[in-house]
Amino acid sequence: MIVYIDTGFFIDFFSQRSLVAVNLRTNSRRSRSINEIQRDSLIVMKKLKRHDPITSTITVLEYKDNTYDELKKVFSGLFDINIENLMKTKSEASVLCVRCRRSKIRFIPLDSKILEKALTSIEYNELEINDTIHVETARSSGASIILSTDSDLLKFDKVFDNIRIVDSNDALALL
Repeated sequence: MIVYIDTGFFIDFFSQRSLVAVNLRTNSRRSRSINEIQRDSLIVMKKLKRHDPITSTITVLEYKDNTYDELKKVFSGLFDINIENLMKTKSEASVLCVRCRRSKIRFIPLDSKILEKALTSIEYNELEINDTIHVETARSSGASIILSTDSDLLKFDKVFDNIRIVDSNDALALL
């Protein structure tokens, strides 16, 4: 089964494994504690080995942007975020890429066909552009499940070609 992984899942997974990402996920979500969220992400990552997991190249950019924004907050008032801290966020993006390679998570390139469909399809009017790119990448790749933490995206479970859009706790039963 093809399983598409959205950026939020990687934030869940790395929030307990990275000094830079540790503050990206600190709150409970949908009645689940941070410990439950992190535990579920670890179990799901292991279960993904039995499937064909994919993500978009845009995921790496989103992850880098999230870690950069977090570093800006952490260092706010101490000193300006500088090249060294920017390099740490690039390093975090590299860690994500290495983990994906080790876990056999394929990167699907963002091409003009996916981008054009994401930008022009009326189906996506209620979604942010990055979410439309994630959904269109999953659809064009034949994914059965989109693994996401995004509340706006989770509302569309079973709407697009009957693709399940679920958080990690629901993915446990589906994988």
